[in-house]
Amino acid sequence: MVEKGECVEIAIESLAYGGKAVGRHNGLVVFVEGAAPGDRVSARIVRRKADYAEAVVAELIEPSP
Repeated sequence: MVEKGECVEIAIESLAYGGKAVGRHNGLVVFVEGAAPGDRVSARIVRRKADYAEAVVAELIEPSP
């Protein structure tokens, strides 16, 4: 389980309505501000809910092609 403030590595899959990127970490949906589909990022969790989390990019590990 991820907690607020934790950094996790996420592969971005798509964009959600509103422009946030969508990825998964251990099955948990994570909405990431500042990423694009195809990016691999280290994201810092800023909000954690029961069925999803919100995060911001801490580091761009690999940009999308």
